[in-house]
Amino acid sequence: MTARSKTIFDEAMRLPADERSQVALALLDSSCDEDDTLVDPGAEAAWDAEIDKRIAEIDSGKVVGIPHDEVMASIRAKYKWSR
Repeated sequence: MTARSKTIFDEAMRLPADERSQVALALLDSSCDEDDTLVDPGAEAAWDAEIDKRIAEIDSGKVVGIPHDEVMASIRAKYKWSR
């Protein structure tokens, strides 16, 4: 990340969560061509299959979920992020 990008990122991180989400979505949207040629045409089907697989693993007990708050606390600690 360049110094300019880091400055912009740091500023964005000071926004409320809903505004950060809006900025993130706008940035993602701006990275796609008008005809969405950057989108993999098979991506939706692949994600549907992955979601079905994960749901089956949870339903069978093979996988146990981790609460959102625990995951976020772990990520913040690992990357030294704060709110």
